[in-house]
Amino acid sequence: MSTRIVRTHQITLAAPSQSCHRFFTPAGECLWVAGWQPHYHYPANGQTEAGMVFSTGSDAEYTLWCLVDFDEERLYSRYTRLTPGSRSGIVEVQCHARDDQTTEVTVRYTLTALSDAGLALLNELDEATFAAMITGWQDAIGSNLPRLLAAEIA
Repeated sequence: MSTRIVRTHQITLAAPSQSCHRFFTPAGECLWVAGWQPHYHYPANGQTEAGMVFSTGSDAEYTLWCLVDFDEERLYSRYTRLTPGSRSGIVEVQCHARDDQTTEVTVRYTLTALSDAGLALLNELDEATFAAMITGWQDAIGSNLPRLLAAEIA
């Protein structure tokens, strides 16, 4: 079984691009993703850097993550993720400044099923469902924007 899907969606945030890039780090997501609680394996302090390793979830949704690329000049991040017995994937986030206070964010997921359970999850993640998920991110960030902009995100 090796079914792979690729999903991409763009959102627009009313914030400077340098700030927006930090919203999509493990520490940044703690400020707007309900229930997001990364456990940092390296570095233990959770400092965002290429090569950092962390985990999220539990039981069947326990997921190991590695931040493979973290380019603050290009405003690009690429993560690998592995949910054992279910799916593996790559998550990419690219921020582009439209102007000083508006950022376009492109989110791309490449996911591969590792089991029947993983295949079922991939089958549920059609284009419309993925777009709704990422648009939900836009809404959550927008609702928390003053707090996000005021935070010093590691």
